Amino acid sequence: MTAEDIRGLERGRIAVRNSFLIPIGFIVLMYVVTIVGAAITNNPLFMWVPHSVMAVALIYIFKIPYKKYRVLKEIYKEMVVGKAYKEAFSGAMYNATTGYTRDFVKETELVNLGNIYHSDDFVSANYKDVHFTRADVSIKNKSGGKNSSVVTYFEGRWLIIESNKNFKGDVQVISKGFFDAKKKTSSIHGVSRRHKVLFENEAFNEAYESYCQDDVEAFYLITPHMMENINRLKEVYQVPIMVAFIDQKVHVLVDTRKNATELNIFKKVDYDTVVTSIETEIKAVKETIEILRLDRDIFNA
Repeated sequence: MTAEDIRGLERGRIAVRNSFLIPIGFIVLMYVVTIVGAAITNNPLFMWVPHSVMAVALIYIFKIPYKKYRVLKEIYKEMVVGKAYKEAFSGAMYNATTGYTRDFVKETELVNLGNIYHSDDFVSANYKDVHFTRADVSIKNKSGGKNSSVVTYFEGRWLIIESNKNFKGDVQVISKGFFDAKKKTSSIHGVSRRHKVLFENEAFNEAYESYCQDDVEAFYLITPHMMENINRLKEVYQVPIMVAFIDQKVHVLVDTRKNATELNIFKKVDYDTVVTSIETEIKAVKETIEILRLDRDIFNA
């Protein structure tokens, strides 16, 4: 990013921030007027009029400034995230506002689905003749009642690498700490889609839980070489991960529990840190493809 790009984004951030702060300040002032006026005059108008004005101000906040924020966020992500991916991968396509659909994620049966779902920052690109897509995915569940709470099931990057091989059955490898992986899958005629499988490597079994549809396919894919590769992926990301082989795709889920590229309009953006974070992710994507390409059986029919 150029210095002019950063200055332009910072001016936009301040303008959008102020469009939120001014009506919020007005609401606070009206609240004070309500309390003081009602106490002095005991006039019910001091309760009704300011509350009506505050209601209008709240509608304003959630309409005009929020719309400005969405536009600025899209510009920010295109200039920061999209530009970085397009420079790193020839022919890369980026969309700040879309990602994987909820139905698509549900169909994989890899992660428990809550009642709050969001996905954005979609990238489609090629690296060394291997096609991949990635998106940020957030899956949460909000419980009702008086003591309502929100539990995060998954929040992070979902990378899908295309393979020339059509896998005969699902194979799912889940690292320790990936708490909300979906293990109890849907069943057909009373038989679960996947079942637990243990490999001869006890250390690997300790570090990961593995599930498959077909034991022969699982042992064919998760060779000692592939176990080393999955361990290398875990070292690359330093957070809980899942590697899954479904149809002709290799899914790599990275549960970072955060979205590093979201724009906070109330805080000055440290662009050096943001750009470094994106460059680190791009490097990790390349390393992931490189690591998995080492096992040619995955990419050859």
